[in-house]
Amino acid sequence: MIITGYIGQFYEVSDLPKFFIWGGVSSIFFFHILWVMKKVIDQGKSGIPLEAQNTLNNIWWLFVISWFLYPGAYLMPHLLGVEGAFFNEDGVMARQLTYTIADVSSKVIYGVLLGKVAVILSKAEGYDYEKLSSTY
Repeated sequence: MIITGYIGQFYEVSDLPKFFIWGGVSSIFFFHILWVMKKVIDQGKSGIPLEAQNTLNNIWWLFVISWFLYPGAYLMPHLLGVEGAFFNEDGVMARQLTYTIADVSSKVIYGVLLGKVAVILSKAEGYDYEKLSSTY
């Protein structure tokens, strides 16, 4: 997905059909990975506390929203066409800003939410750090 997207960006100025073909190939991988992630998250919700299930639902929606920023960023300079207002330095800057927002939300915020799931599961199994730290 990432490699085919990078290949497509080499053609964004010189050969638009190749740019969109490689973007389409990248999108096939993109949707497959999202489908697999949905399946894994749904399977992971069985047998865990409701709070952890809700957090996993939030993780799924975080993935959907933040991951759809990537194809938007890929297309950013072309949103108004090759001669459009975004096909200049502002479009490139907007692309990088969108990639940064997508990266932070899909990695950092995901990590925080996954940590929350781990804490919930640990407490459900009888390990509560707050209680243990107060006994020492």
